[in-house]
Amino acid sequence: MAGGEKMKEMQKKIKKNSGFTLIELIVALLITSILLVSAGSVYFIATKVYTRGENISYKEGTITNTETNLQEVLPVATAAALADAPKEDAGKSYSIGFKADGTCEEVIMSLVVNTNGDPVLDSLGRKQFSKIINTIPQISDIDVVAVQKTYVDANGKTVYIDAYTLNYELVPVDTTMSILKGGVVMNNIKVNNNNVPNVTNASGKNLFNSVSLNNNGGATKQYLVVTLGN
Repeated sequence: MAGGEKMKEMQKKIKKNSGFTLIELIVALLITSILLVSAGSVYFIATKVYTRGENISYKEGTITNTETNLQEVLPVATAAALADAPKEDAGKSYSIGFKADGTCEEVIMSLVVNTNGDPVLDSLGRKQFSKIINTIPQISDIDVVAVQKTYVDANGKTVYIDAYTLNYELVPVDTTMSILKGGVVMNNIKVNNNNVPNVTNASGKNLFNSVSLNNNGGATKQYLVVTLGN
């Protein structure tokens, strides 16, 4: 009897210390695999969302920078017009529009100055200008129109002011992004001075009618050319 009891106790100990069975091991591996796949899916989704968010943030930043440039040059503009090409001759200017392939670009002509802030002259005594071209592939179209400023007086009458506001819309290529809309008063451009030419350019358009500079992807491409004081 004593030998039989010892044998039973040994069997119990062996069974107790035998570890996982094959079925238990398979179940554990299966659960681990499911957890790993779930974690991997969450990681890839999070990475994709982060990358897309970063990409949209970059695009929004680029378009916002373009809007900032417009808001900086329009108040000090001495003339504004439509053209079939950017202004690249001598003189300070800012042009924004679309090349023949439909790519948006800015062309900035700036006065070159020395460390004292004085204009740098060439051998003939002429002021020197530098040209900067910024390509903006994030913008698909730009709508612009010059509108004479008005206000309503105490009698409810609309009074016209000798000044223009340039209204604009910057249309992103990414249709999930919002269109940037705004208007800037052109302080130095007066109705009486006619420095927003009320004449049609080579493409038969002017700033007093709403114009899509990219012509909605058509063949006609336009530039908004803003002349600045030297």
